[in-house]
Amino acid sequence: FKQKTAYEIGVRLVGSEMCIRDRGSIVQLSYFTFMIGSMVAIGVSVDTFHKERQENTMNLLLARPVNRETIVLGKALGLTMVVGIPAFIAQIIGLYFMVTRGDVPPIGSMLAFLIFGQVMIFTMITFQLCLAISARSGSSVVIYGLSAWLLFALVWALIVIAMATVIGVDINGENFENDPDYQTFASRVGLLNPGVIYQMVVGLFTSRTLAIDLEGVPGWLALLSVFLWPIMCLRTATWLFKREMNG
Repeated sequence: FKQKTAYEIGVRLVGSEMCIRDRGSIVQLSYFTFMIGSMVAIGVSVDTFHKERQENTMNLLLARPVNRETIVLGKALGLTMVVGIPAFIAQIIGLYFMVTRGDVPPIGSMLAFLIFGQVMIFTMITFQLCLAISARSGSSVVIYGLSAWLLFALVWALIVIAMATVIGVDINGENFENDPDYQTFASRVGLLNPGVIYQMVVGLFTSRTLAIDLEGVPGWLALLSVFLWPIMCLRTATWLFKREMNG
């Protein structure tokens, strides 16, 4: 079968109601923002806790009158600012070049692109914190982080195709990605990928309505998912940190 990139899959996830020219550029830009932003986010947070374990500074941190939730949240917000501020500037520059080229997306999609781009970075930071706390060695932290980035940013589309094959969706046709069953399956599985969700909500705000059906996923569910992801990652990281400190 013909290999599809994550962007090609993502473009189809944001709804057939929008013109491909209007949605394509902003969704493509959101995909590249996710690919680069997630890589940097994972990179800067990859050894957050492991380094403190090695340098024996964790006990000094815990000796302060600060609870465990605050420690994890502080690290997450600090790392998000380190990545998010340069990313925000890069996003503005990307939009500038898009507009000067004559490709002007709706204001709503541009705001979603900027705001939810920062939410996406926070999500990837907290996701990597979960891996960093769980890993027992420096090499494990790097392997976990690299694997997560490869999964979400590069090989996701191929995994979706493989899963669709297993459940019986026909992917033998040349344009199988336009098959309604495949689109519905890919959209629903896409809720497990923060990068795909980011593309969804950018497309959602391009359409300017929560009533839109994103190829099988209601608009409100995509919007809810973009907030649930960072909350769940943060809660998981906090739980893992508490368990380790109490263990």
